[in-house]
Amino acid sequence: PKFANDSNRFTFSTIQSAINSSGSGTLIYVYPATYLEADTAKNGVNIYLSDGVIVQSNTSAPTMYFNGVTCSVTGDGIIYNGASVSYDSRSVFITNNSNVTIKCKTIANTGFPNTVSTVNYGNALYIKKSTANIECDYIYSQGQCVYIDSNAIVNLTSDLIETTNSCNIIIKSNKQVNINNSTLLSDSCYYQS
Repeated sequence: PKFANDSNRFTFSTIQSAINSSGSGTLIYVYPATYLEADTAKNGVNIYLSDGVIVQSNTSAPTMYFNGVTCSVTGDGIIYNGASVSYDSRSVFITNNSNVTIKCKTIANTGFPNTVSTVNYGNALYIKKSTANIECDYIYSQGQCVYIDSNAIVNLTSDLIETTNSCNIIIKSNKQVNINNSTLLSDSCYYQS
């Protein structure tokens, strides 16, 4: 990865090292490769995932974690979590009054399958107490695909939302949720309390 407005003066071996070195208003350009890491977003630091980028975590830590930040992740990359030892793996975790925009090709979690539809584990996308604008071609999880927890404002656009073992979308106690142009496959359920 490198700073988008820099001509090769600063390059980094990981996305997280680029994030840590960035100030607000920075755009990080990520070159095609597989990045085996779990990244924590930083306020005001935006990321562009070029075509051919896979950001992959194989741990219970979220692949991309947004905690009280305003930022965006855009491009044609894939955000993936393949942890096979934990129910609580998540690909994207947005919480604590974050304001996040994500536009990418795929968000997927093929980790430990969660077959319990009322537990918020094993998600491709988990959003709580935040505002999120999500647009991607494909969202997949072996657990609950999308879990939208309390006090969230969410605009979600995806061509396909799919799970193999649980519910596609769970919505709990939210301010506003819009789901657009989505096809839900497998044992679909849509729950709101």
